[in-house]
Amino acid sequence: MPTVLLLGAASDMAVAIAKKFAAEGYSIQLAARNVERLKPLQSDLGIRYGASVTLHEFDALQFDQHSSFFDSMPTKPDITIAVFGYLGEQEKAEADWKEAEKIINVNYTGAVSILNIVA
Repeated sequence: MPTVLLLGAASDMAVAIAKKFAAEGYSIQLAARNVERLKPLQSDLGIRYGASVTLHEFDALQFDQHSSFFDSMPTKPDITIAVFGYLGEQEKAEADWKEAEKIINVNYTGAVSILNIVA
């Protein structure tokens, strides 16, 4: 059975994507900072589609843990989709480097880090 990994699985986009893949017969790996939030989705996908769904802790800002996160996956995914992100506040980011840095690190560095490992 093919497997899809959704990074940032608590987002509305990830939920819609998970439902589509579950309906197509994929096993689903949901990853987010707080897996407790994913338990209702895990249950729904299992009941509604009969999908095998696993939950995984993932934080885009923990670059040093990305390799161990992926290495610890019980099954390597056939497809990986990153839907995590941080919108931030534009005006705040213009005046506060920490805000700008967080936006950059989540949306760019975090994505490049984990997707480079997956690839």
